[in-house]
Order: sequence, then structure tokens, then C-alpha cells
Amino acid sequence: KDLSWSDRQKARALRQAADKFGVPLTAAALQFPLGHPAVVSVVTGLQSEAEVHSAVAGMDVQISPMFWEHLKGEGLIREDAMVPAWDEDRAEADAAAAGAAG
Repeated sequence: KDLSWSDRQKARALRQAADKFGVPLTAAALQFPLGHPAVVSVVTGLQSEAEVHSAVAGMDVQISPMFWEHLKGEGLIREDAMVPAWDEDRAEADAAAAGAAG
């Protein structure tokens, strides 16, 4: 089925937001449902080993709360949408590892 004009506009806006915040769109798509406490897993239609590796990497991306707030502010997700929690300990460890590598 072809996407409507409004759905195409929304897809473009999601891509632009992801690019602005440096978030792989696939990572956001995989992680977003997990923000709701009733969701315990995400099932995707992976068809190759490369897609499995990409999905695993996408689940490992730390996504800033500012990204989710931006999506809410732009009306791309509901204002009351539950979003994945920010892991402060992980963010600090990632920053320390990046500093040590640099």
C-alpha cells in the first residue's frame, strides 16, 4: 500500500529528527516500544544475519531524552508517550570510554 502524503511527511520529519540528534532511525524504532512497562520484547522481521547484527547494535544505542522530547514537541509521537529511560550510569561509562580512547 502506498503511504499517504501526511505519512510521507511524518516519515521525513522522523528522519530529519534522527539525523539532527545523531540517532539511527532503526535504533529509535526498535527501542521506542520498550518505553512502555507492558512491553517486554520487540519482534522484528529480520531476514538476514546482517539485519540481526544491525538490530543488536540498534538496541545498544543510548538515545538522549532530548530526542524523544523533540519528537513529542513536533507532534511525531504523543505528548504522553512513554519513552525509553535514560541510563545515566551507562552514559557516564560511555563518556569515560570515549575520553580514554581519544
